[in-house]
Amino acid sequence: MRAILNAQDKIAWPAWRGGMIYNFWQDADHVRGLWRRTSLAEYRKKEPQWDVILDFDKLGKDEGESWVYKGASCRSPRYDRCLINLSRGGKDAVVVREFDASRSTWVPGGFVLPEAKHRLDWLTDDALLVGSDFGPGSLTKSGYPRVIKRWARGSSLSSAPVVFEALESDVMAVPSAFEDEGGRLVVISVSKTFFETEYHRLAADGRFRRLALPLDSEIEDWDGKGRLLVRPLKDWAVHGDVYKSGTVVTVPDDAYDEKDLAGKIERVYAPDARSSLASAFYHKGTLYLLIRENVVTRLYTSARTAGAWTRTLVPLPDHGTIGVAAADPFRPELFVTYTSFLVPTTLSLIPKAGAKPEPLKSLPPRFDAAGLEATQLEARSADGTMVPYFLVRRKDAPADGSMPTLLYGYGGFEAVYGPFYLETAGKAWLERGGSYALANIRGGGEFGPAWHQAALKKNRPRAYEDFEAVAQDLIARKLTSPRRLGIMGGSNGGLLVGAAMTRKPELYRAVVCQVPLLDMMRYHKLLAGHSWMGSTATPRARNATPSSATRPIRISGRARPTRARSS
Repeated sequence: MRAILNAQDKIAWPAWRGGMIYNFWQDADHVRGLWRRTSLAEYRKKEPQWDVILDFDKLGKDEGESWVYKGASCRSPRYDRCLINLSRGGKDAVVVREFDASRSTWVPGGFVLPEAKHRLDWLTDDALLVGSDFGPGSLTKSGYPRVIKRWARGSSLSSAPVVFEALESDVMAVPSAFEDEGGRLVVISVSKTFFETEYHRLAADGRFRRLALPLDSEIEDWDGKGRLLVRPLKDWAVHGDVYKSGTVVTVPDDAYDEKDLAGKIERVYAPDARSSLASAFYHKGTLYLLIRENVVTRLYTSARTAGAWTRTLVPLPDHGTIGVAAADPFRPELFVTYTSFLVPTTLSLIPKAGAKPEPLKSLPPRFDAAGLEATQLEARSADGTMVPYFLVRRKDAPADGSMPTLLYGYGGFEAVYGPFYLETAGKAWLERGGSYALANIRGGGEFGPAWHQAALKKNRPRAYEDFEAVAQDLIARKLTSPRRLGIMGGSNGGLLVGAAMTRKPELYRAVVCQVPLLDMMRYHKLLAGHSWMGSTATPRARNATPSSATRPIRISGRARPTRARSS
């Protein structure tokens, strides 16, 4: 397992910026990592040559700090100036410094922010929108920024004007921008709770004005032509029409009042009981939809023809998980990934919309998958709901209850657990004869917002019942037995298996309970814990999960405002 984790033949994941491949790389000789870049032509080679931009091990040694790289935000479309996030020892709070990637040097007199949980983005080439700890009253009860300033190059942050303030009771305020050849749209998203968000757009008059979107909705993207792509998380009734939760619609990007939406909402995609949207985004004028269909993902392009939106399947392997690895909104190329339980991850390049994907890089097999198969089964939960789960085992495994089986679960914060390559579990568990099961229980987002919301707050026990149902189904089918069944989960999943262990200990022989925070009597009083209340029961029920801070989901220069994400 150590050899697999330290392998050098892993994929150097791309960030596609300005016609160059950027990559953050760690290995045994570069523990804190290298930030580097190369050309696409060079990247195609088996052993590409890289230009090292920043060596974080050397930086930490030179400065006497334990710097950990926490990402970069680069101004586009040149991607020459970047805001580098540096964490001392890996903590959430970071120091921000402006770096000149074209010259591989720090910018003299450039933007610098002291250690804090900053939320910031480029407003112009020479100005930032910054949320930070500006002193007493500038943070929410969850410990995140609520005050946003406009900070111009060459001026002091203390004198920068305040352009927006959220409430102290909110979770946080996050500035971000959508950008492509059609222009730039600046938005501040205010998390009212973990799953409720207000969106405030920078209007033509220089003020931030709230968009007429429901609190329980997400902006997926902007088309650069005046339309926002929006997904309501609950049924949205407006002007006599109802848009079901998980539906994708387009709306005007300047709708500040509900009357501005009259007759101007278009339905792009509507999920069914066993499908949901993974993500939706525009790229060079083409709308892409990544859709989960019974937990496996497929990528489509979508176009509006004859007044209706149609979909075309992008030819990628099936029965696995597809993801978007990188894109630059100013270039046509799109990098996508495919993986499954038994097939190592492959990175492919789609040169332009409609072109056939071209495999670029693949992980080598880490274990012998001969004779193994992955199947999908269902279990009936206590309230009758059918809960899917995956099972990976030998094709010739006996159905006599003798198979050692590891069952994994999470079931929280609308997180989705689909097929992924079982590199270490394959080597240490499957090769030795074990079976691996993955439960897609409620509380997660496998079938959209409704699947998640079915196990919130007072209904939280449904997630535990679903997990127990999968365990009982494995036993009833004689695919394993209580003496051969172990369960595993981390964070919210740790809380899940902790509850499982105490509710029905007779079902399991082993429990791996990882970072569970089982005792949550006071979690809502502990800074970030305040932000978890939207997905938990009352504090005394102890149903909560640790959470990392909100970070916009980026596709090389395009930020998507999003709510706080769970760990």
